[in-house]
Amino acid sequence: MTNISLITTPDLTQDTMGKVAQCRTNIISIYRELTADDRFETEPGASFPVNVMNQTLFELVQTMIGKDKEHATIAQSFLNCDRLMLDKLADMSFPQFSRICCHHFVGFKSNMATEDIMSALDGDIRPNGIDVCQAEKFRFISMYWMEIWRNVRSNYLNTRFCTQLDVDVLNKLSVTSADKMIAFLFDARHSFVPMFDVEQILSFEKSIPAGGGENLLTDCLPKEIPNLGIKYYKKGRKSNETGEAVTEAGPIGHITVNAARVRAEDEFLHHDVVLQHLLMFHRLGQGQLQSSRSSRMADFKFDLQPLPSVTDFAHYLIDRAQVEPLNFKRQLRLKKQMGYHLALLGGSRKHIRLFCGLSDSQARTTSENGLAESFLILAELPGLESSRILWQILASQFGVFYWNLAGSRMLTDVVFDAVLEAWFNVLQFFSKPEWNLIVPYAANIGLFLDWALWFREGRLSFQQCPHCHLVYVQQETVCPDDHDFMNAAPVAKKHGSPVDQNYDTVPDCPYCRLKLEISKKRPSSRNKSGTS
Repeated sequence: MTNISLITTPDLTQDTMGKVAQCRTNIISIYRELTADDRFETEPGASFPVNVMNQTLFELVQTMIGKDKEHATIAQSFLNCDRLMLDKLADMSFPQFSRICCHHFVGFKSNMATEDIMSALDGDIRPNGIDVCQAEKFRFISMYWMEIWRNVRSNYLNTRFCTQLDVDVLNKLSVTSADKMIAFLFDARHSFVPMFDVEQILSFEKSIPAGGGENLLTDCLPKEIPNLGIKYYKKGRKSNETGEAVTEAGPIGHITVNAARVRAEDEFLHHDVVLQHLLMFHRLGQGQLQSSRSSRMADFKFDLQPLPSVTDFAHYLIDRAQVEPLNFKRQLRLKKQMGYHLALLGGSRKHIRLFCGLSDSQARTTSENGLAESFLILAELPGLESSRILWQILASQFGVFYWNLAGSRMLTDVVFDAVLEAWFNVLQFFSKPEWNLIVPYAANIGLFLDWALWFREGRLSFQQCPHCHLVYVQQETVCPDDHDFMNAAPVAKKHGSPVDQNYDTVPDCPYCRLKLEISKKRPSSRNKSGTS
């Protein structure tokens, strides 16, 4: 017997996102304390000023180009782009620029080789005289590198995610002194490149006219959004007076998704505007996986332990408690606190038991306490068969972000802090009101922890689309070997949209499948003209 009530999907307010960020910070802090993880010397959770940084860099670029584009040649060389890209940057407004960058990525990246950056950080270069245009270049260089240097020591993973710099560079920056950084800024080899290319801008502008974007996304939402259903589980107790079993509603509910909800989500996804936003976010997050196509995503086959090695610290703590009994109560308290914050974000009893090292009974109590006080509306995604595209898009976005932070370790282990960071960045993207259909799924950290476990178990694998070259996630498939991945045929045309391509079969890539379905629904030019 269940009691079913309906709720609407609330927007993630700034206050709610602040609570989520604090829970994430608390979890990572406790986790690192319990595991004695010294990879990161400072406390996590500091904000990376992406918006402020992007606005400053963008304004410096436009000043560098000049009102009449008198310094276009110098700016073009500094940004390593063609004249069409330079003209787009010169004519673009910052709101347009920030939408293309999805508000979560630094819009420019260094074009210096890793070896050159490492040698320059150890160099001793003195400043030379600079002209006006060079002054703008120097301010750009200073803003970019000094902000990264400042933030890499407060939030390593987020800095790595937003900038996609090489790990060796970030590690070097974290121990570089201020004097060395100042000398590094005057290196003559500094150059940059935009995070996106002209084709991506043109594709984005085709679906999102100048001055639009946010309102257009809202316009794509269905006029009537079906509610989410909450099933409150009944639990029995004995009456003191009669001794008979009495059934009452428990405090913990389970959110369900009906068929109407799935249809509304499918209707929302089948819009060019929605698709272009999702594509741009995926491309930026994919980063080097797309640009170089040299990353190794081999199907590693090792003898895995029954539990992820990231949770082995739980057994270590239990053994150490016998030798150090004074620390046992403190460690148990920390593990319960970590489990409580994990439950607030949607972690299940299984996740609390695995990642916090608690017993079944302790995990059950901690899970109930956290879920009862959760400030989020959390829903599990419908099954793969009923909502395949949405399932694949979310899993693929999380997968490439997780790969950028954890590398091949994700195939043999669960990198817990990388999972939290990748999930939080995905949630940030979907936290705006125009994405309120997808928010209940993106906010459920339990879903992403399951995916991290499935990557390790081989239940999820990476594939590269031969049409759009995006790396996406498939369920229960065999990972391609290095040769197949690195030599995927570049089918995509240099000009024109992949929608214009002829697909022999229905593509497995969720984005290409959406493009194909949208193109089929689009009225033909023959019908538009009114000819028979």
